Amino acid sequence: MYKLSIGNLKLPPVYVCQSKAEARRANETGLPYIIWRHSEELLVRLLMYPALERLFPHVRWDQVWGIRDLRRKAATARSIVVRVSGGEGGAVQCDGIEYNVTDIAEDNRYVEGSTGYKPEAVTDVAFEDYLNGACGRVNVEQLMELKLLPTFMHDITECVKKNLADLHWRDGYNRKLGVPLGTYDPTPEQRNLLILDISHSIPLGIAHTMLTLLDTLRERNTCDVIITSARSGFYRYEDELPSPQELRRLYGRAQESDEFEEILRTLPTRRYGHVISFGDDDSPGRVWVYDHTRYNSPEREEAIQRPEVYWSKMLPHFECEHIWHYHTGKWYGATAQRRTGYAKWCHILCPSAEEHYDTSWVESIEEDDDYEW
Repeated sequence: MYKLSIGNLKLPPVYVCQSKAEARRANETGLPYIIWRHSEELLVRLLMYPALERLFPHVRWDQVWGIRDLRRKAATARSIVVRVSGGEGGAVQCDGIEYNVTDIAEDNRYVEGSTGYKPEAVTDVAFEDYLNGACGRVNVEQLMELKLLPTFMHDITECVKKNLADLHWRDGYNRKLGVPLGTYDPTPEQRNLLILDISHSIPLGIAHTMLTLLDTLRERNTCDVIITSARSGFYRYEDELPSPQELRRLYGRAQESDEFEEILRTLPTRRYGHVISFGDDDSPGRVWVYDHTRYNSPEREEAIQRPEVYWSKMLPHFECEHIWHYHTGKWYGATAQRRTGYAKWCHILCPSAEEHYDTSWVESIEEDDDYEW
């Protein structure tokens, strides 16, 4: 028997019994309890599923978690009966742990925004009603802490943290052995750059999902952000990022290159640890194909014939150590090592940067181009 806990969410007290014997003990002392014989991880996922589906309607959560018939199982979990008897009070021992019904009385049924009632007044109540919406009051950051989001978010964060930690060791850090043989240099955390392409060629489901995840990704990985579509915009890590709804309104669904290139020319730093790019094959250069005013311009000619010269003029002394390409390759039949168009310039300027590729991340996100932008 254990007390249900979901991260730092404020839940009304409920104890999970995995046998009839545990249920009898809980019943005798008046502990609010449910009977659940599966894993705690599965229970948490089923309880959190409605909130996740609301925040990320395009993510195929059954694929992310590998749970068949997820919607039905989540509904079943939410309808489990929570039982609280009058009980005799006092304490109950279970697996060496003492549970005191007096503690439960103090930790009452009231939660934020609830008119609620105390557990001792309850006999049988559906789990969803008992929780009183507590699992719905959740944000993306909390979901990240609970490791409920698609794995690519956690993979980025963990790899970035590891590489940044490695950079602090000077004069003898042995990467192969993973042993610091030198001194630790506590310099400020290095800045990273995240580029998000949400232009018309990116499926709506992917664009919507990434805008919802964007603020958490940049906070977790200390990222400056470039968003590009009908317009392009730049946000420093310290800046307040508009809501996903406002970002959709600001940037629309098209493609441009002038504002994107102007952002690169005026970047506040010329050194990033990681450049993380989400997009497809489209790049600033491809926009010129449709721009008749640029056909004969020397600038376009140089960008096509001598890209290293063109980009070196735009971004002199630019450095980065890692380049991540999260390509929507699923939609184009791309190979696993596919570069996103809006980050190809990084390879021209930083040919020795370590490269990371992923085209599998979109497999759990629905295309849904009928979705209203």
